[in-house]
Amino acid sequence: MALKTARTIGHHAALDEWRDVEVLPGSPVRSDADLDAFIASAASTHHHPAGTCRMGGDADAVVDPDLRLNGFDNVFIVDASVMPTIPSGPINAAIVAIAETWASAPPTHDRENRNGIERNSG
Repeated sequence: MALKTARTIGHHAALDEWRDVEVLPGSPVRSDADLDAFIASAASTHHHPAGTCRMGGDADAVVDPDLRLNGFDNVFIVDASVMPTIPSGPINAAIVAIAETWASAPPTHDRENRNGIERNSG
């Protein structure tokens, strides 16, 4: 477990002058079950999974070109999951661009695009 390895490294004698006390999860937390519980309650991700909701006009696509979740009339996926790959630049900027573009003219409820042209042809 990575947390145990981090503790081992952190308690190495070479780090004695730098180390004070373990703040989290704290030295009383020792068992695998307690460490797992701490990780489950404290860990979070700042990553934006990309490419998990394929966009397209076919039946296998998760979202249509208007970012509407297929099979639902008024549910949209407006995040990095609709990107086919992780961008080489800051992913947050791409997500903001997607969200702002979508929010500026969201698709209508009847599956027509912003210009009134039917996008789902089959």
